This record gives sequence, C-alpha cells and structure tokens, in this order.
Amino acid sequence: MMEEPLDLSQPGPSEENIETPVEQLGNVQRASRTFCPYIAVNGNLELSDSVNGMISVNGNAEITDNITGVTCAKNVRINDAVIGILVSRQAQLTGDNQILLDTRQALAFGAAFGAVFALLGWLLRKKKL
Repeated sequence: MMEEPLDLSQPGPSEENIETPVEQLGNVQRASRTFCPYIAVNGNLELSDSVNGMISVNGNAEITDNITGVTCAKNVRINDAVIGILVSRQAQLTGDNQILLDTRQALAFGAAFGAVFALLGWLLRKKKL
C-alpha cells in the first residue's frame, strides 16, 4: 500500500496556529513536554515531562518527571526526575529521583580532573626538555 505524496502547493500551518508548550505567568516560566538542548530563564521555572540538556535558572526551579544533563538554579524542588549534574544552593527531593553528581561532588570531580591533567601536562613538558 503506497502513501499519497505530500501536496506542497497547500500552505502549512501558520505560526498563529502552533501552540507552544512554554507559558509565562508573571515571574514564573512554565514549560511541559519540551525537548530542548538548553533552557535559560531569568526568574522562576516550573518544568514537567521534559528532556533537556541543560537548565539554567536565575531563581527557583520546580522540576517534575524530567530528564536533564545539567541543572543550575538557586533553589530546586525535584520530583521523579533523572539529573546528571545538579548545582544549587538547596535541593528538595521528593519521589523517585536519580542524581549522578550534586554540587559538592561536581566540584570535587572538576578539581580532581583539573589536577590530573595539570600534572600530566607538567610531566609531558618536563620530558621534552
């Protein structure tokens, strides 16, 4: 069974007809069912049912049912999320969360990583002389 070819002579949906999952209510940005490599918000963020590479919030974040690589915010409330690296002053965790590195662990990992490569660079330069 063959599918009918697309009729390209007909106009596509206009921007007015496309609904966006991001909604702004005062100082709070709400987003749901997003797939973004990077989200940056100046204010507060409520995010649910999303997959994101990095979230940077200059305020408080509420994250529900989300998968994120890196999350940076002042205060974070997390419910049923998977986060690679969490950098925040305070984090309130509820539900089933998986966090690979928190703020202290990420700083320790970065310091150790930098020290190892600084030592390797010093040894390689010393060997050339």
